[in-house]
Amino acid sequence: LLVVLPEVNGPFAIAVTFLVLGIWKYSSYYVRLNSDYFETKLAPAAGWHNVLYSEVVSVELEPDIMMIYFRRHDAPQDSEPKRIKLRLGEIQESERERLISAFQAKLPKIEIISNRAE
Repeated sequence: LLVVLPEVNGPFAIAVTFLVLGIWKYSSYYVRLNSDYFETKLAPAAGWHNVLYSEVVSVELEPDIMMIYFRRHDAPQDSEPKRIKLRLGEIQESERERLISAFQAKLPKIEIISNRAE
């Protein structure tokens, strides 16, 4: 962006950059649910991170965060599960409950522990 607008510099360039990143982040996909796995982008420049539903060991809901703990099938059973934080505040409000419901449907054997105010 700064290469495209070489005459724009200083605080204005920073503001424009943050504006473009905000629009991109708001309009881009954050989580994709598939039949046997889900994908998420952990950072804007990072690739998609895939997790099988069968690898999920627990899910916790905080007011603005869904924490998904998983252990890869090739990892030892006594190893510490890895954690993915899905920031629910970054998901459009109309989609949050649909996402939570979709995870509940995909993970019927996993109890989703909720610390959210109802």
